[in-house]
Amino acid sequence: MDLRAIARHFPACSSGELRITPITDGLINATYRVELVGQAQHFILQKINSAIFQSPAAVVRNHNLVNELLAQADYPRALVRQRPTATGLYLLDDANSAWRLLDFVPGAHTLHKADRPATAFEAAKILSEFLFYLNQHPAAEPEETLPGFVDFGKRMRDYQAALGSASPARRQQAAAAIRQVNDHLALPDQWLAWQATGQLPRRLIHGDPKISNVLFDEAGRGLCVIDLDTVMLATLLYDFGDMARSYTNTATEDDAQAASVFDPEMYLAVKQGFRYHLGGLLAPIEAENLDYAAQTVIFIQAVRFLTDYLKGDVYYATRYATQNLDRAQNQLHLLTELRRFLGVH
Repeated sequence: MDLRAIARHFPACSSGELRITPITDGLINATYRVELVGQAQHFILQKINSAIFQSPAAVVRNHNLVNELLAQADYPRALVRQRPTATGLYLLDDANSAWRLLDFVPGAHTLHKADRPATAFEAAKILSEFLFYLNQHPAAEPEETLPGFVDFGKRMRDYQAALGSASPARRQQAAAAIRQVNDHLALPDQWLAWQATGQLPRRLIHGDPKISNVLFDEAGRGLCVIDLDTVMLATLLYDFGDMARSYTNTATEDDAQAASVFDPEMYLAVKQGFRYHLGGLLAPIEAENLDYAAQTVIFIQAVRFLTDYLKGDVYYATRYATQNLDRAQNQLHLLTELRRFLGVH
């Protein structure tokens, strides 16, 4: 079944000429822009990666739940709707792959890097607003689409297992990164202790709050938050840590050679933006541990990249043989510079 045939299953794209172009910046799902030629209408067609999201139905239901929660809370931003097929919310093609159609937000664009601290602040502020309104319904509980996603104990166990089963060649290639990870094995211990004793408030988080999941208008103002596949119950410290990780990195994520990759002004802007709407919601344990969260999330992401490299690149899409290792080394460099900035030894 070709892309046009897939799009035709959605009534919104059932007639007229279609122009379909790939959007290539995602690491997980396959995403396309669908244009209804001559009708000034655009949509996003997306194939849900069922190897990662093993219940596409839960992904689709969670997206709708998030929109419902935000609407009930009078969220002031645009809601990205999912457009149904003639018979349901998503399509299963001949290969049993799940496809969905989403609204395209007109006049919007995405960024892959924060170009200046003001941009980082704006994106963090828009995400903090999203999280504030999303958490006005404390009883809401989305389905679990990524079991163990914020289970740092599992991430460390996966790393140790990958280290034990990796090929000698990959272990040798990754020796420097392995040594650096092993030097910081105790970093997540406090996080795990808090979780084990229930001290971290469980809240709805975005789960993937990178800057490309914020849409901006032409003036650089944030419009809305997109990519709701990873919304889950966890700790807001994770979202802050991942914002800090992704916004402050001045290099591309697979650049392992840059002399410096951390921008302290971006970090301070992210912290200010994150607190903008959440300052009154954060518990003391959250508000007082943002710096620790940033270190821990960066470290865990380095571990995830390194684990995937040691396992033979089974999770993240790669374009060359050592890309996941380069990603891991980039994150470890970022961690080192952040800790130096924070005065952590």
